[in-house]
Amino acid sequence: MQGPIFQSVALTLWGNAVLLSADRGGLTPIGSVLPADHSTRRDCASIRFVTLHPDGRRWQEQVYADTPEQWLTRLRSEGVTRLRLHYLSPPPDTGTGAPHGTPQPGAAPDSQPRGERWLIEAAHPGGSDIWQGRWHRGPGEATAALPEHLWTDRIWSATYGRIAQGFRPPPVDLIHPVRLHDSLSDTVQGCLALARRHDHLRAVTLFDLALRKLTSQTPEAGLTYPDLLPPSAPEADTLPVRRLLACAQMLWDTARDPLPAEPPATMTGEEWANWAALHHALRQGLIQAVLYAANREPVFDRTDRTAGRWRRWWPFR
Repeated sequence: MQGPIFQSVALTLWGNAVLLSADRGGLTPIGSVLPADHSTRRDCASIRFVTLHPDGRRWQEQVYADTPEQWLTRLRSEGVTRLRLHYLSPPPDTGTGAPHGTPQPGAAPDSQPRGERWLIEAAHPGGSDIWQGRWHRGPGEATAALPEHLWTDRIWSATYGRIAQGFRPPPVDLIHPVRLHDSLSDTVQGCLALARRHDHLRAVTLFDLALRKLTSQTPEAGLTYPDLLPPSAPEADTLPVRRLLACAQMLWDTARDPLPAEPPATMTGEEWANWAALHHALRQGLIQAVLYAANREPVFDRTDRTAGRWRRWWPFR
């Protein structure tokens, strides 16, 4: 399940479109952050935001905002100027994260895969606040009257917990998009070649489609989440990012699935070692693609002549 990851990506991208536009004299309305019909919201009956306070061995929730719009409004009123997405790999001695990362019954399968954590940093002059999302299957307001056995996989409640305040995380190191694109393309080609040698038709189709996404002019076509980027920049400027995100969506589930302990009977030891290396490279490449897409400096429409608005070609800004 990709929803929890890509919803965090969308919150970061759409939130920055509002925060950075306002910072540069823009007039982007709060209501444009993650619209109600956005693809990453359609599976959720609710998206709420809470501050977590330690209470012995438990954590108490204090409501911060009931919708993404309220969340962004409050962040901006508190001086937040930028959102950043962070990835934390699982620690070597445990499989789960801290307070908000502890898996619980009903949690989405991909909320905390093997202890990995995706965090949203809200930066302000006094430091940064850290938010971590978690999806739970539940009735929500729309299905509160239905018995549990009638709930569907499309009914989720997303909660983002503020797990740290005034924190100063290390900067996100981003790989240059051209190098990232080329490396990811080489890895996918290696996966495709191995799948063809073993006549794995499903894998051949998947890797071939992912490779095509990296060169497509409309890479978001046919994807579950085609609207991760806000429509505030020229398409030509966002094409490299859209290609990377499209490839990540195509291969995310394949790259996150753990390898079996033993190689299949159809593979030699050398081929199995090659696939293990490709699998690791693919996983790391997709993570870096998502981080680059979410954290790159947004590009605003250069044809906009609104007074006071930042322009990409302005050399002194």
